[in-house]
Amino acid sequence: MIVLDTIFVFSNENFSYILKNDINFEKTINYLPAVYLKNRFPSSMNLNYRGLLFNQIGIYINNFEINDLQTGHHNFNIPLNSLDIPYVKLRNFLTLSTINYLEKPKMNFEFGQNREKLFNLIELKIKNLSLSYYNNFEIGHYYQITSFIGNYGFFGFRRNDFDATGFFSPQTILPFAYETTTVFLGVINYKQIGFLLRGHYDVFLYDYKKNDTTIIKNLKNEHFSLKSQVNYTLNYKNSIFEFSYKRDFLSSNIVQKFLNKQFTFRDFFKLSFHTYLKNSHLSIGFEYLLDNKDYLITPNFDIKYRNFLFSISTFSRFPNFLELYYQDPANVSNPNLKPEFYISPEISYQNQLFIIKAFYRYNYNLIDWVYNSDSLKFYAQNLNPINSFGFELFTKEFYKTQLGLSFFKYIIDENLSLKYLDKTPQFKFSILNKFISLNVLYIEKLDEKLRPIFDIHLKYKFIIFGIDDVFEKNYINDWLKPSRKIYFKFLKE
Repeated sequence: MIVLDTIFVFSNENFSYILKNDINFEKTINYLPAVYLKNRFPSSMNLNYRGLLFNQIGIYINNFEINDLQTGHHNFNIPLNSLDIPYVKLRNFLTLSTINYLEKPKMNFEFGQNREKLFNLIELKIKNLSLSYYNNFEIGHYYQITSFIGNYGFFGFRRNDFDATGFFSPQTILPFAYETTTVFLGVINYKQIGFLLRGHYDVFLYDYKKNDTTIIKNLKNEHFSLKSQVNYTLNYKNSIFEFSYKRDFLSSNIVQKFLNKQFTFRDFFKLSFHTYLKNSHLSIGFEYLLDNKDYLITPNFDIKYRNFLFSISTFSRFPNFLELYYQDPANVSNPNLKPEFYISPEISYQNQLFIIKAFYRYNYNLIDWVYNSDSLKFYAQNLNPINSFGFELFTKEFYKTQLGLSFFKYIIDENLSLKYLDKTPQFKFSILNKFISLNVLYIEKLDEKLRPIFDIHLKYKFIIFGIDDVFEKNYINDWLKPSRKIYFKFLKE
């Protein structure tokens, strides 16, 4: 999908993790401490960090948030390929930076076997044009085309078709599910002014098992969402001011059933302020929802002292359309949900050998789906309070090798069965090498055992041979299904 030269994970860039191993985006970022990935398809990945849910992780391209306004899913359903993105930054938001123009054409071709099916991937970048095509036969495929507009931004189109059985609900309730998504994304920046337009059309086709003998076939959910945003940035000495107006639009058969109308809007006014001093950084975010006349304030602060970094970060968000309005045979939304909020103090230490971070987080009104065993359904609810703590350790590169270690634990008083929030203690040990990688994970409520995920990737000039998940232990990246992947890759740089 997206090949990285470098990944930074930062509160302060002096305390960044730097990965220089050139594998692929899914595998490389999954070796970072406290990063947790789930995906239904290569372009439909959800990223969790330090136990945060996927819709609490903001995904940014050229400083514009592109998260799906309906669900928070499909954060990587974007019309960009591995030749378009030189680096990524990750905090409680993820920023992708794009390359606009290449003098010489570049190509990435990959083929192999995954889930006992053949697959192929081709990515091509010719000057300002970017193309991709992926096909994993009988499981899914995607294609995309993107045109870059000089150094100002890009417009792109992407279409995905994939099997989503087992992702939203157990097969005892939804025995079959197939999803198609079509996305249009445009990002333009000119001097201090920026513009974003993101359209997303999602069709979810499924069979519903009503009882032990009856299956209702070919039920369909259709959703079209449109996000538009205008942004103005002002730089003054060591400070940055950002002003933006955003409008979210959703047309959905679920909205029609729930609100008795064909579509709904939400309008936001957003302000943010950043100031940098010699050893400290302060930022304050303000978001105002015009429809409800409600607002969120999120301050963040960090200060460096010698080899230490002390920081306090906050996060808050309004419920999305899915949590407010969505209903199907397995899920029931809640229009009375309140915005969620967390505050997290953290201390970091680094030297020439490693970086270590310890943090605590207090979650208030966290939104998740709670399972009711009587109705066999999940209900969207605010959960209070939820405390969590953890630590991360990552070494600097030595002999082409880096080691990572993380531990994370939620503390929840109530005995609830949750859809996304994982109360299992999350432990991960990683070895990331130019040739061999290993993840040992204790991180999944479906499997509470240590699970080694062993990968091999050998490179000679422009040819790469790889085997991912040699022992078929990976239940994270391919949702419930082990998936050894054997492939050859040809990269023309």
